[in-house]
Amino acid sequence: MITQQTIKTQITRYNISFCDRFFVVKANKPVFTFKDDEVTCMDQEFILGFPKELKVNSYVHFNINNFDTVYHIRDIKEDIENMQYTFIEETKNITTKFIVPLILDNIEKELFLVNAYLSTTDYILVLKYKFFNLPEFNKIGDKLIEFPLTLSIIPEHNTCTNIIVLVKIPNELKGTIELIKQGKYSKISNSHKNKILDYYGVGINSDIYDVLYKTDNYRKSLSKILDYDINKNSELYDIMTLENETIHLDKILSTIFTVQDIIKFFML
Repeated sequence: MITQQTIKTQITRYNISFCDRFFVVKANKPVFTFKDDEVTCMDQEFILGFPKELKVNSYVHFNINNFDTVYHIRDIKEDIENMQYTFIEETKNITTKFIVPLILDNIEKELFLVNAYLSTTDYILVLKYKFFNLPEFNKIGDKLIEFPLTLSIIPEHNTCTNIIVLVKIPNELKGTIELIKQGKYSKISNSHKNKILDYYGVGINSDIYDVLYKTDNYRKSLSKILDYDINKNSELYDIMTLENETIHLDKILSTIFTVQDIIKFFML
């Protein structure tokens, strides 16, 4: 990931973020406008190959290392202070935030991961990755191929834009996952809480710690924001909405590639 550097005199630097990857654009004058959920590029000659308009519910194609990567823009966030536009395909759900860390603790955090879902019929975790023809993605691909819980890797909708990875959920996690599904985050064992915190590289001074340990300060803060006195026995995060967290496997299994079949794909 390219990180923002110090802005030099008379140089305007824009961060364009897709799926947790930054494309940094520098110019000596404003080159973007944002209005009515649409980002307009005013100088396409300067930004070669950049679309003139990026709007909500549109599809954008970027060619990265001779591979066409497609984004379905569902939301756009503007950060004026940091001159940053973030284009969102999917909002990270509870499965991605709390269950993925318990299973993929040895895989690169959330880089390239769009979202994760629970199978409606089996204890299978369904991971959706955005494919990039980049060494960083190949590194993650290699780890997923070698990961002992990986069942299958499938190009979504017969394309290679998104990659679906099916991962077996270990029996020892089923109790914890049921607690998460019920929104009982504070009831998770301390060892599993620590796995989640370690995955994100955070500790006691983090929102996720406050949720897992149901801290009094966080409860008071939320009560003030919501203008409602939250009971001390209440959990401090949302309960799963099934339509946002689950997926029917038969919808994505029309064409299946085994791990062995897909190796060549990651060697592009």
